Amino acid sequence: MTNSLKEKLKKFNVSVLDVSGEYAKEADIAFVYLSPNGLTSAQYRDKIENMLQRNFSEFMFDIDFEEI
Repeated sequence: MTNSLKEKLKKFNVSVLDVSGEYAKEADIAFVYLSPNGLTSAQYRDKIENMLQRNFSEFMFDIDFEEI
């Protein structure tokens, strides 16, 4: 499943890192992208979240984000 997720995220031109722990039924995926401003960043985040809901609706997921 994580490989499929990574493949779907590639089209968004993000850096993807699997930061999962030892529990096999959970996955933590971190991704990083550059954005010129907060509005564009929020729009990009929405596109990624919509893709996750559309392609992986059978899984529960949370998205946490940090802008630097």
